[in-house]
Amino acid sequence: MNNVGDLKIKRKDYIAIENEFSVTEDKILGGKITILQPKKGYRVAVDPILMAASVPAKKGDKILEIGAGSGAATLCLAIRVPKAQLVGIELQSELFDLAKAAVAINRLDGRVKMVNTDLLDCPNDKVKDGEFDHVMANPPYLKKGTAIASPNPQIERAHIESKAILSDWISFAIRKLRKGGTITLIHRYDRKDEIVSELSKFTGDLTLFPLLPKKGASLKRIIIQAVKGAEGAIRISSGLILHEQSGNFTKEAISILKDGKELVI
Repeated sequence: MNNVGDLKIKRKDYIAIENEFSVTEDKILGGKITILQPKKGYRVAVDPILMAASVPAKKGDKILEIGAGSGAATLCLAIRVPKAQLVGIELQSELFDLAKAAVAINRLDGRVKMVNTDLLDCPNDKVKDGEFDHVMANPPYLKKGTAIASPNPQIERAHIESKAILSDWISFAIRKLRKGGTITLIHRYDRKDEIVSELSKFTGDLTLFPLLPKKGASLKRIIIQAVKGAEGAIRISSGLILHEQSGNFTKEAISILKDGKELVI
């Protein structure tokens, strides 16, 4: 059987790859998108979908995702915004291969490009400075040494910072943005002050958009968006409640996660 890195393998063959990297083929965004993801490794949750929904992109814009993983956020945004051009960069070669294959499966080859590179050592000719109207990222949530490392290195890299720390992600994003472009991050609520401090060096018009698990619950996630070169103040939004008390998603969350609606923050 072909290796997962060989993009010529048939779709049905992705279900059982003979290299200790079993892959599942899954539908997201109400079945509008097919993604390929490791059966035992980093798997997509709602965070990248919410992040992609909140990027204020329009037709013809150029968007960069840093740390694209298996491509979920990039693909969601490509579906929502026709004629936008998107680039996703991913360090882990296994996830890059899956993201690149998913682009082809979803027939988005002409508008979406995946690049296998490290943000700490990314040649400018691969991802040019000042080229993008929007940059989005879902950086690892935890500082190195603050959590028990996962035995699965793929999960560990997704959740715990390594050589590239949060400030590296932000400075790289700012460098790739054009003046007046937006940066959108989704992260832990308890690291919001750190993010705002870094963003304030280069941006303004910051919006803090909390994501509440349920009404009255403690905040865990937040979307933070800012404009490069702007001077506006910080705005705190009322945010979005994700779940009813029953545990089901709220109507507002369903409209984003299933119907693919924009999340206006």
